[in-house]
Amino acid sequence: MPSLTSLLFRYGDLRLEANLPTEVVATLPVELRNVGTLSFSMTADIPNNFSLAITLDTEPHIRIRTQVGYNRETGVLSTGLVIQSTEKSCTIPDAAEVQTQLQAAGRRATTALQNFLNPPTPAPSTSGESGPALPPEIARAVELGSAIGDLYSKAKAAGAGQRCITRPVWSLDFGARIPVNPPGAGPDIFGPSERERAPQPYFGLGFTYHF
Repeated sequence: MPSLTSLLFRYGDLRLEANLPTEVVATLPVELRNVGTLSFSMTADIPNNFSLAITLDTEPHIRIRTQVGYNRETGVLSTGLVIQSTEKSCTIPDAAEVQTQLQAAGRRATTALQNFLNPPTPAPSTSGESGPALPPEIARAVELGSAIGDLYSKAKAAGAGQRCITRPVWSLDFGARIPVNPPGAGPDIFGPSERERAPQPYFGLGFTYHF
């Protein structure tokens, strides 16, 4: 007889058998506008264990996670709810160099803006110069646009290079284990019945502060 992890197909003399994976893990994140990210995670160890978790990461920095699982070998249903406060810390590699580049780009943009709003006295032309020259107003506008673009590029590169870590601050969790299919009640060779040795219902509440 095929197991729960195999698929058997017969048609006349044709026999086809395929083995199914014994473990399945899947995660699906869903972005919620103005709320956060909702993630569904499922783990199945066929045919014994099944677990489904739903996590909601909200703004600002609250994570709510609920999970339910069933163990076929022990007949125990487990469920849990965790409410967690998180904080995000970000670091930038070579922060001193990035700061120097941003300051230089900022000074260039400030100077270009001042020259655009308060045009300086034009320098006298040097004899012997050839080729067309941009009007001073156009040249100042081009320099201002270039300086702003350079500042934006430097700031964007600094943001892309940063490394952020989200860690928990405190957690409030509630958990329960409930036998839904305990073994039979008949006596065994060891004396106590299997039901007496079966897992008992458990309910717990905990609070953790993460240092």
